[in-house]
Amino acid sequence: MAKAKGLGTRTCKFCGKSFKSRNKLHVYCSRETCRQERRLDYMRAYMPKWKEKYPGYWKSEKQREYLKKWRETHPRYFKDWRNKQKRKQKKA
Repeated sequence: MAKAKGLGTRTCKFCGKSFKSRNKLHVYCSRETCRQERRLDYMRAYMPKWKEKYPGYWKSEKQREYLKKWRETHPRYFKDWRNKQKRKQKKA
């Protein structure tokens, strides 16, 4: 049986280590740091297109004022959220 094109051993785009590819689009290995880099790479490509498609998102004065008041009433929210995420990663 012929081997499907793109499958087999490949080199990870981020760390440079070899891994077994499951499909021809698979260019990052499954290590956590490489998966994070894959997500960042996707967002770098995706966000400029999204911002072009929705140029007025969260731009109105009413929306900015709402967000500013919310942040003032929840000053530790983002710091607590980041700490919670770090604890989750350590457990996993």
